[in-house]
Amino acid sequence: MRRRKSSSSVSSSKNSTAVDEIRARAVKSDSHRRSNILIPKSRVQDNAIKNSISESEAEYSKERVREDVTSSEEFNVDNLVDEWVETTLSKGVKGLNDEFIALQSKTKPSKNNCSTFIANQNSGRNRYRNVVCLDQSRVKLHNHPSGNDYIHANYISTPFSKRRFICTQAPLDSTIYDFWFMIVQEKVEYIIMLTNFTEKGYTKSTFYFPFEADKTNNYNGISVKCLMCERRMDFECEVWERSLMVKLPGVQTMMVTHFHWTDWPDHGTPNSYSCPLHLLEVVRMSSSPIALHCSAGIGRTGCLVLIELVLEKLVFKQSCADMCMLLAELRKQRANLVQNNTVRASFA
Repeated sequence: MRRRKSSSSVSSSKNSTAVDEIRARAVKSDSHRRSNILIPKSRVQDNAIKNSISESEAEYSKERVREDVTSSEEFNVDNLVDEWVETTLSKGVKGLNDEFIALQSKTKPSKNNCSTFIANQNSGRNRYRNVVCLDQSRVKLHNHPSGNDYIHANYISTPFSKRRFICTQAPLDSTIYDFWFMIVQEKVEYIIMLTNFTEKGYTKSTFYFPFEADKTNNYNGISVKCLMCERRMDFECEVWERSLMVKLPGVQTMMVTHFHWTDWPDHGTPNSYSCPLHLLEVVRMSSSPIALHCSAGIGRTGCLVLIELVLEKLVFKQSCADMCMLLAELRKQRANLVQNNTVRASFA
């Protein structure tokens, strides 16, 4: 997770330092990851969770927890981290970039896999005509007033949950209602916004929530009230947290926590490597899908998903040395995830 400024070979001393640093971070956060992902067995068995995920997924999660808790003393993350570090360092920045470029053509989706996206090209529901939404994993809006179940969003599976994330594009004026309809339908507890509303003179997202406390916005019948707004001073980056009360007529009022990370530049790298880890740690306990979006819902969004996937694989004792394969698997769920090769090289 360290940013490297050149593609030259890394000396053995630097290799050792990198291994030691990542091992230290892994060991330091190991207890947090176990408590956040594995230990709370009762949380998996809770009725609220059974209502929000399928019976089969609940059984899958319970079995995972049971297996890993029993063998937790034997689990040592060091070997997996060492494998990951050595594989990454052996490729170097140039090797990672070349690998990333080669992956682009291999994971390009066919028109047959995004027919609903194509059918909605003129419906005002797609932000970018060249950023497709895959049919197989797309989120469907049930009983939507328009009769159209389409929204540009996909479920992402991780070892912890088959619907761990919802990766979506930033709302348009014409899709604000659809966005909040999806949030209510999926019982989303956390939204992470990774884009500013305007970047380099281009509109990246519409204003889809009230900014100030005690303000209420209405979107075609869906009411969103901001109860609290504050900057998270415990993060090394600029992240704003808002508590939002969302009310859809005929549905029980729900609370949603919205995190807005404002200083991660588009097609660039954030200033702090720890900020993604801290942000993921805050939302990780949610049993509902975590909604993520930047502008297109593939670049910065994909980086955060990839980081969490690696962390969960380490906890579940699964190898993550082949980052290219991991990214290829993610792109089967959300096309073109991790858009920029520089970002990929920095965080992978």
